[in-house]
Amino acid sequence: MNQSGRHSPDPVSYYIGHLYRLGSMQLSKELAHFSLGYGQYLFLINLYGQDGLKHEDLTARLHVDKSTTTRAITKLYETGYVTIKPDADKRKYTIHLTEKAMQDKEEILAIGNRWEDTLAEGLSTEERDELFRLLKKISAYHYANNKNGADR
Repeated sequence: MNQSGRHSPDPVSYYIGHLYRLGSMQLSKELAHFSLGYGQYLFLINLYGQDGLKHEDLTARLHVDKSTTTRAITKLYETGYVTIKPDADKRKYTIHLTEKAMQDKEEILAIGNRWEDTLAEGLSTEERDELFRLLKKISAYHYANNKNGADR
């Protein structure tokens, strides 16, 4: 059986997990030059998209728990990529990119772009667009319906 009837020896989750592990290893290897790992990379590219985000905004954007955000931001702070500034509400703070982060921006973003290009090798532009559209659709559906089992 297959084509949605299941009993496949190769479930979709295997391929998703495999690509995640490959990407994590490849990105971590290339980011080591910056004393960064894959975990910090995801937070950093979100800050490149919008500097000055609050802790809870990053947590929500990345669909992770607060402690994961804290660990990643602490590492980015320790490596000189971000500063942490208290918000008007002293219990909250905003995270800002440093000059070092801005100097390394193009090279760090290029690492992620190369990995995405590697993933898409052999796909036409239409296939690549369709793959991205479907992955976004699946992700949005599961987060909207809390199908991931986490209450964040």
